[in-house]
Amino acid sequence: RVSQLWDGSAAVRGQSHGRSLSVDVTLECVFSADMDVSGLTQSQRCVARRLVAQRRWAFGPRHQPAAFCFFLPKSEDIPWAHLFELVWESPCMYLRKPALDAPLLVNRQ
Repeated sequence: RVSQLWDGSAAVRGQSHGRSLSVDVTLECVFSADMDVSGLTQSQRCVARRLVAQRRWAFGPRHQPAAFCFFLPKSEDIPWAHLFELVWESPCMYLRKPALDAPLLVNRQ
């Protein structure tokens, strides 16, 4: 069961034909059912990356094991290769689930 909530912030970089070429994204774990994340440093709670247009960023314990060991220590129980993917298709960012039955909560709903 995945019960993480994420806050994201983004900074857009460069443009070509009115479309942004990349965007800087920072994801922060603000809640974990397994532990109190308030005791973690910001660098332990956050993962950042520059997304290039049309390229997917798979996000999960198999892709970012150093980060997930802090806020999701039981990650081996997750049946998917990743929790979600982020894709930058200017001017929109898309969040894609790994499977139709994968739970994804936004604001705990």
